Amino acid sequence: LSGTSMAAPHVAVSAALLYQQNPSLSPDEIENKLKETGLPIYDSGTGLTFPRINVAAALNVESPSCGDTITQNTVLTEDILNCPDEGLIIGADNITLDCNGRTIGSDGSSGYWGIELSRKNYATIKNCNIAGFDYGFYLVNSNQTTITDNDISRSRLYGALILGSNTTISRNNITNSGGYGIYMLHGNANILAYNEVIDNAYPGIFLDASNGKTLDYNKI
Repeated sequence: LSGTSMAAPHVAVSAALLYQQNPSLSPDEIENKLKETGLPIYDSGTGLTFPRINVAAALNVESPSCGDTITQNTVLTEDILNCPDEGLIIGADNITLDCNGRTIGSDGSSGYWGIELSRKNYATIKNCNIAGFDYGFYLVNSNQTTITDNDISRSRLYGALILGSNTTISRNNITNSGGYGIYMLHGNANILAYNEVIDNAYPGIFLDASNGKTLDYNKI
């Protein structure tokens, strides 16, 4: 399939995603951003080169690095490896971090946490591979968070430390932690569902002073 009829829906959706991420962008700015981040494709028929849309790159032109604080919706376009301390920090409310299957990894020397979320609410973190930190997820005093479809492995302490309420943790694989897979403390109305929490040093899921939680179809 080819031609403008096939291309137009892709362009429209890409523009909508950019506008959703940053509503202050003008139409010209959205067009320029899509062109600047596109993959150059040579057209043998015209002898010209045109950019093919790479929406993941357009959504996050400058891919974050170890220790960066994210304050806007972000889609990773490359791995973040050999982090000496933190991986990424969520620095605002209502942030979606889509790792897009990419890996956030510690260099093995310290590595406090793969993703840290402190006093920020309504975050969604998905599709991340997090490996080798003290904590895969470190969520403190943050509420209405969704953590889904992530792989957390080889955490030196806990795969996920959760101190928050109305948190949904679903469809994650948490393996080979040095402590608990999921440690949940002082939270209310949290949901843990369809997670695979296996081969951890301590019991897979530990609930301490957590009320009103829902646990469904977890493999431990």
